[in-house]
Amino acid sequence: MILARFKMKSGCKEEFLRLLQPVLEGVAKDPACACVVVHDNPEDAQEIILYEIWKGTVEEFLRVELAKPYRVEYMARMPELIVEKTVEWLAPLSEWASDLTSSEDITISGRGAGPPAEGERRGQ
Repeated sequence: MILARFKMKSGCKEEFLRLLQPVLEGVAKDPACACVVVHDNPEDAQEIILYEIWKGTVEEFLRVELAKPYRVEYMARMPELIVEKTVEWLAPLSEWASDLTSSEDITISGRGAGPPAEGERRGQ
């Protein structure tokens, strides 16, 4: 799972979202993408947060997904639109009311997210 935070330069949020749209359309068709949610931060009008779930490893994502053609303009223009970007790679511990991370294909640091290892419980 990826949690990415983008702090916008003043007046750049709409352009950032416009450039993000083709990326979202591309990832929606990508079989490696399980889910992407775009969030506004109600406490910071200049921040956009992306929550993403991808199949595969971090290394695969960095090698394969970032090179996709639908990301080219977005990646090239990002420096002129944002003042700060933070990206966190998260490993699911448990999950309730969904099964987004239950696929054997979703891997973080070499360990699949599901099913749980012997002795582990997934929250229900």
